[in-house]
Amino acid sequence: MTTRQNIISQEWRVTQLDSNWVGSDGVAGVQSRVGVYTVPNATALRIRSGDVLAMQLFDVTPTELSGSLSSFSLRITDANGLSMREIANGNYNLVNQTFTDRNNLWAFSSSYYIMANQKLELWVNGDLAIESDNTVFMMSSLQGTDGVLF
Repeated sequence: MTTRQNIISQEWRVTQLDSNWVGSDGVAGVQSRVGVYTVPNATALRIRSGDVLAMQLFDVTPTELSGSLSSFSLRITDANGLSMREIANGNYNLVNQTFTDRNNLWAFSSSYYIMANQKLELWVNGDLAIESDNTVFMMSSLQGTDGVLF
């Protein structure tokens, strides 16, 4: 029998529906922070090589952003937002997916460790103003206890 005490790590999906995700609207033509995931206390995330990232971003109508005219950046920041490390960036069409074909999802090529209270921030420079209520975001990872190597 597996109890909570002996679970060291588990597969985890960060999505826009997670209670630790805070979405915000983006401004057209300006790099805007449209989502922040804060890693809970006593928890850590490991993004492994091969983990995937996908999103769909829309304005209020909802019209989807243009893949070739929009760009994204995924960053790890400390709890105070003073230090930042960009872990992914590119044209929106690299991560714009319908979530149905795993072979077309964008995959990380390196591993990253995100500690408790650190933030994962999604920045987008879109051709349209982004409506946070219409944002769909998914990133695979491994979740475990902060301070335990997994």
